[in-house]
Amino acid sequence: SVCGYKQFPLTGLTNAETAGVVLGTVFFLAAIGAIVFYFHRKRSQKRRVRKRFVQQLARNIRITSSPEDIPSEKLSQLFQHISQEKDIATMDDFMIWMTDVNLRFLSDADYQFLWASIDKTAAGYVTPVGFFLFLKDCKQEFAIVRKELDDMPKSEYIKYVCRDLDRLKEDGVESVRRTEFKLKHGSRS
Repeated sequence: SVCGYKQFPLTGLTNAETAGVVLGTVFFLAAIGAIVFYFHRKRSQKRRVRKRFVQQLARNIRITSSPEDIPSEKLSQLFQHISQEKDIATMDDFMIWMTDVNLRFLSDADYQFLWASIDKTAAGYVTPVGFFLFLKDCKQEFAIVRKELDDMPKSEYIKYVCRDLDRLKEDGVESVRRTEFKLKHGSRS
């Protein structure tokens, strides 16, 4: 100390302190990564489940690239079909409707997620208004599914939409099932 000032003492970290800093940083980054992964998975699940929902819709009614463009009479007819002619639809009603051997199955977690998205009030049922509001949330998925349908070969498209509600009403469920079976297996009669 030439000038009367003490030099700042050199402070080196001990091995234990260095290990603590490194491990703390690693754990912090791992926690951040886990949080990012969780939200990415949730967003991915949301898109996947909504897309599957809209695909199911497209089997019963002719969809457009936006739910707002579908006539309200068709949406009402669809809700009545899903709810089995009741004023409200339950989780069981939706799960029965969503169970379609011609489309990808959803896991129980996906069904729970879908139902929570539809039944936003957690009432255990959804009204037509709640259903229509959920459809508006699926606008992006409507555009995706409409594009997929537009790009489908005609024979695949006919198989896909053979469960149209008008056809179900005119021909009956059994007749539509037979037609669907014939289309799926390529036989003609």
